[in-house]
Amino acid sequence: GAHWGAVHGTDLSPAFANPPTSLTGNSEGGKRLAKELGSSFAAFAKTGNPNNSNIAAWSPYDTKRRAVMIFDGQTRQVNDPDAELREMWERILAKECGSKRGAKRTRAHLDF
Repeated sequence: GAHWGAVHGTDLSPAFANPPTSLTGNSEGGKRLAKELGSSFAAFAKTGNPNNSNIAAWSPYDTKRRAVMIFDGQTRQVNDPDAELREMWERILAKECGSKRGAKRTRAHLDF
């Protein structure tokens, strides 16, 4: 799957804990990722909380830590992984809106 790059829809099979497709393959890593992602989707659908025994603890999101779960070869929680990109957009929004306050209103609308 890696030589295709980021192909739209390749997350669907692992999300339902079904790794073998022509794009995602059927490797041990693919099976593990499918189990981690699929069990997180199922836990979230059932309880509203994605935590389950197949992944490390996943803290609720807040704008102070901005904790997100990275699902890849080493699934893990990371705080604010794209901070530079997010901060760039905050600066652009502040400039376009004319103030930090306007950027916060717009950011909340855009879910940054």
